[in-house]
Parts: sequence; structure tokens; C-alpha cells
Amino acid sequence: MPTHKDSPGDRSSSEDGDSEDVVTSIPQVPVTVQRPPFIQSDEDERLPNAARANTAPSYDHPKGTTIDDWSKRHKHQTVLQQHCEFFDRDKDGIVWPSDTYVGFRRLGFSIFFSVISLLFIHANLSYATVHGRVPDPLFRIYLDSIHKAKHGSDSNAYDTEGRFRPQSFEDIFSKYATDKESLTAGDIVRLLRGQRLLSDPIGWGGAAFEWFALYLMISPADGRLKKEDVRMLFDGSLFYHIAAQRLNEQVCGHFLVRSSQQTFKPTQAHKTQMDNQASPASATQNSAAPAGPNGNGDQTKRQAEQETGATPKRSRPNPDTDDEAHPDTLGITGGSSAAVGDICQDVRMRPDW
Repeated sequence: MPTHKDSPGDRSSSEDGDSEDVVTSIPQVPVTVQRPPFIQSDEDERLPNAARANTAPSYDHPKGTTIDDWSKRHKHQTVLQQHCEFFDRDKDGIVWPSDTYVGFRRLGFSIFFSVISLLFIHANLSYATVHGRVPDPLFRIYLDSIHKAKHGSDSNAYDTEGRFRPQSFEDIFSKYATDKESLTAGDIVRLLRGQRLLSDPIGWGGAAFEWFALYLMISPADGRLKKEDVRMLFDGSLFYHIAAQRLNEQVCGHFLVRSSQQTFKPTQAHKTQMDNQASPASATQNSAAPAGPNGNGDQTKRQAEQETGATPKRSRPNPDTDDEAHPDTLGITGGSSAAVGDICQDVRMRPDW
């Protein structure tokens, strides 16, 4: 006989995957047992199954993405439009091939992968979003019709109008994730095989490309795509997070390299001073230098310049001899490079970036 879940907040499936009210699996069809859908307890009403037009909630985040008021600022867009908005640089509702290329580069992809991506995406999605029957010769994608470009063999987390289905999203992890909270490469392969439809090569390729790109973009150290990262991918907020992270790494890396070069590279003045200190003959010669009335040759020279009215001219800074010839180090000298490293490390570890 079907049994209830252990507790109101328990998301694990019962022994046969059923409750008294809803039957989700039957032993005669093993696949329904192997891939149980997500079911919340009868007492828990955090996640009604209705598709959401402008938010991407999950069981753990029933209000969707709340960082920086994301859901509030994008309430006029469907979740699918939010997913694509990152690539619309001028926010005019049209994604050009160049926009897609720049977007992939901002996310850290190589030039080769970015070019392949724009060709694959725009060749397959552009015509589906045009407002007439004539193809767009520039292969642009129109976001107000992006729901028409939904392909098959996907996770079904988007419906055909661009809304977000919380139930289908939770099913991804309930059916295919070994630990129910993250996806390994093997889990993704099982997901692609389990979701593919008959005679749908475009859908097969599109789904494989999307999951491969996501895995490559995040490159998880433990090999697992976290559930929250996948959820943020669906509403597009993950793209801004990754782009900011890549930018911070580039900026901090640039300043750390420049500061380390200036810190450990002795200037010509330093070399001359060290040579003079190491050479006894140079020290003797310097001690025998003629001195002025006050025993100071430099002071005599300055007095002569003042009498003649000559003003010493300052030459243009030499990058090989002058420390101040490196304005891009922002005054980072000596041991302060360690402080910059701490700052950059702190920026990279901030959860809101």
C-alpha cells in the first residue's frame, strides 16, 4: 500500500514513490520507479505546480532570484526572455550575432567556441522568431518571439510560452541527480538520454550544446553542477554573476602582475647605487669628489645653478629607470601588492558577484 512521506518537509521519495492521493510510479513500468518526479508533502505549500510567467522558483527558493531585486526588476519579462536578456547588450529586444559573440566572450569562452556558438544559435533560432515569413538576412533573434524557438528533447522547465515550470525543474534532480542536489557529467548524460524525443536531431543537439556549455562555463571543481546554479541559469541571473566574476579575475590579475613586476624589478638607479656600494674604487672616488664651501658638492652645484638662473629640466619618465613611469599600477609598490591580492581574493569570494 502506498505510504506517506516521513515528515512534512521531507522531499525524499517513499518506498514506492507514491502517496495515497497521487500515484507516480508502478512496478510494471520500471522507468516510472527509476525516475520519480518531485513531490512535496501535503502539508507543504511552498511550491504550487502552476507555471510562473516571470519568476523561476524552486523548492529551496520559492520566490526565485531575489539578489539585487532580480525578479522585481524583470517582472515585465518571461523567464525565457530573462534567460536571453544578457546577450541583448543595448536592451532593444534584438540579439545580433555580434551580441552573442561578445556575450560568450564575457562569460570566459574562447574565440573559437564563441564563433561556433553564434553560428549554431542564430542559424537555428533566428527564423523562428521573425515577425513575418521572410527570413532575417542578418540572422537576428527577436526576444518578443523567443518562445517560438523552444526546441524539443529539453528539460521542459520552460513551457511553450516561455514560462517556468517549477515541477519540471525539480524533476531534473529527482530523476537524474544521484544526490538529488547536483548534477555530475554522468547525470547530465542520463538526463539527455532520458529527455530526448523521437526524430528530433535539432532538439538533441540543442540540449547537448546547452548543458555542455553550462558545465564548461562553471567548470565545477568537484565536478558537480549545483542546483541553485542551474536554477539561476534558467532566469539568466547566472550569466551576470559569471561575467562579473571573470571581469574581476582579469582586472585583479592585471594589477597583481604589474605590481609584482614593479616590486621585484630593480630600476637603473637601484643598479647604479648597488654597483657603487659594491665597488671600493667607486667609493674612494666618490669620497674624493670636490666639495663646496660647506663640504657638499651637490650644494655647490645648486648654488651655481641659482646664480646663472638655470632651471634643471625634468625629462620624460623612462619606463626602464623611473618607478613613476607605470601609472597603471595605481601606486602599488613594495609590499602593498600583497594587500591587492587580499582585496582581489575577497572580491572573488563574494557570493553576490
